[in-house]
Amino acid sequence: MDAMTLNANDAMRFALEAMGVDRLDRGDMPYVRHLMAVASAVDRELGFLDDEAVQAAILHDVIEDTPVALEQLRAAGFSDRVVGLVDALTHRPGEDKLIYWQRILHHGQVARTIKAADARHNGSGQRAALAGLPPRRVDGYRALATAMENNDLQALGHAARLLGPAA
Repeated sequence: MDAMTLNANDAMRFALEAMGVDRLDRGDMPYVRHLMAVASAVDRELGFLDDEAVQAAILHDVIEDTPVALEQLRAAGFSDRVVGLVDALTHRPGEDKLIYWQRILHHGQVARTIKAADARHNGSGQRAALAGLPPRRVDGYRALATAMENNDLQALGHAARLLGPAA
């Protein structure tokens, strides 16, 4: 497929194939709901005009949570922009979370918007309750989302303290 013809449907198909259609999140909810929530929030935030941002939002966990490599996204026909966003949004094994979050801040507004939507959904009421997240982690996800939205490097430290080492 040509990168110019890929759309959010292709990204969702790719993500579901990579992650498995039966995958559940920490709250035993279908994981696809997280992908849909993040993508929908990004779409709304960016005015329903940036399908590549929505593709990256859908694919934001694929490299981190599956054996898929960035090269496979390229080979599937995703644009350099989508692959670059997914790369920026991927937390590498052993990487300090502040370095990871700083990379997202520096990548630009679209990456920050995707990470903010991800953090907001990770810490959202019912999802957090179903996953058994303690209030401190919920506050940490909210702080992370706010730091991303405000492009606030200093606020990332506060989020890191609230989330602890497992975020």
